[in-house]
Amino acid sequence: MVPGIEYRTVKRDHDKVVYEKTVQTGALPAGGTKSIAHGVSDIGLRLTIRCAFDNDGNNLVGNPGIAGILVDQDNIIITTTAEYGTSYGDGTSNSWVSIAYTKNTISGASNI
Repeated sequence: MVPGIEYRTVKRDHDKVVYEKTVQTGALPAGGTKSIAHGVSDIGLRLTIRCAFDNDGNNLVGNPGIAGILVDQDNIIITTTAEYGTSYGDGTSNSWVSIAYTKNTISGASNI
């Protein structure tokens, strides 16, 4: 999956098309919160955070250094513990989050 591109999948949830997108979320702070616009218009149900990794290959989902990953109407919000930069990852690393979601309405062109 190319970061920043919205993909329309063949999956469906409650008769709605499921889309997937990988967002480059950049360097994460140690003991802080970072909010990154996901760029999805008309996002509906946020189904899952499919995966999230930092530049060192650390999985951010279930990582003790990650206090939370939230996807809201406009942003991906990642909160880290103070230990993230020293014990569980590199606070200067790049990171990516892949999300799966539906849309409130069917609009716009997406890649298949």
